[in-house]
Amino acid sequence: MPTDPPTSRLVVVSGAGRSGTSTIAGTLNHLGVHSPVPSLGANESNPRGFFEPRWSVDFHNRILSRAEVDLTDGRPYALELVGEALNDDDRVRLRAWLSEQTAGRAQTVVKDPRTVWALALWHEVAEELRLQTADLMMLRHPAEVHGSRETHYGARRDRLGINFLSTNLTGWINANLMAERATRGSARAFVRYGDLLSDWRSVVARIGPALGLDLPDDEASQATVDGFIEPGLRRASTTWDDLNAPARLQEVAQGVWDALAVLADAPDGRSAEAEAALDSLSERFADDYAEAEAVSWYTQMAAEKRGKRLQRAEARAKKQAAQRKARDAAQAPSAAQAPGSSLTTRAGRRARQAFGRVSRAVRRR
Repeated sequence: MPTDPPTSRLVVVSGAGRSGTSTIAGTLNHLGVHSPVPSLGANESNPRGFFEPRWSVDFHNRILSRAEVDLTDGRPYALELVGEALNDDDRVRLRAWLSEQTAGRAQTVVKDPRTVWALALWHEVAEELRLQTADLMMLRHPAEVHGSRETHYGARRDRLGINFLSTNLTGWINANLMAERATRGSARAFVRYGDLLSDWRSVVARIGPALGLDLPDDEASQATVDGFIEPGLRRASTTWDDLNAPARLQEVAQGVWDALAVLADAPDGRSAEAEAALDSLSERFADDYAEAEAVSWYTQMAAEKRGKRLQRAEARAKKQAAQRKARDAAQAPSAAQAPGSSLTTRAGRRARQAFGRVSRAVRRR
């Protein structure tokens, strides 16, 4: 008995954050491809809008939190942690949402950089729903991605004392390696961010057939995209010359970029040579990361001990404050003594001042 043919096309946009994923999703949306709403609105870091479904963001954030994995996590084994955190409820919830979003629609695009952590689940659920699934990955040079992230998110990371450059590069490498590996069995296309901004028509003409999309080419639709895309969106133009990147990390990142560029130029997004190079770079990246973790073991242990010591100090401060409060309450004036007397006021003030000194000392450590 013949099975029913797939009824809808689903395009999943993934890749490293700050690589132009919002721009390509917005382009497809302006060309009539359904983008689920509500979505994240525009802000200073993304003035044209994110085209990122809030449901998808919340869905992936819960999974990442459960796995104790960061969105831009650079640990080569972090994907395994996410896989262990996935459960049947995740599959049920994704299936229900995808079914609702694609019902009665010929083409749907879901953009969320977080999907890179669960692409296997997306593919499996889409197959269960008999959706025609394709993957679209945006590419942007790692130095540029670092420049963009530093501009918009660097201040917060600096306050945390993080080596922003190294963490950005490891996160970029990991995200692109995961996305490329997870999409080898599906229809896919790679797009350089610079190519999209400089000549979006050529990009769309190439990826439309590769992803199985039916996109309009009338003047009205093109004018809409012209009003959406402008070269000024590329506000970061950082190069390696602008950075003092660790040599080994820079070499791996550049190697990944070069191999992905080959896939971007391939009509079907495939090249046996480039994929072999990426596999080799993946192994090297994992080895280098393991070595870095081993070298920094004492630093990690010291940080854990310091964290536990601060927690104990804060717990003691709270306990002492509670004890003082109880002692002051026991020594409170009788009913004949007016509330707010100098005795009660001085005791309460001393307790608050003591707790404040301890709390400030804990925060300064």
